[in-house]
Amino acid sequence: MGDTRSGNISVIREADMNVRAGALFLFFMELK
Repeated sequence: MGDTRSGNISVIREADMNVRAGALFLFFMELK
């Protein structure tokens, strides 16, 4: 159970990083 819980947290963190990276990318594209 502990392994799946920690795995889910890592997946959520990775998804959050992807969302932030995508937001920054769109932000810089808007500046240009």
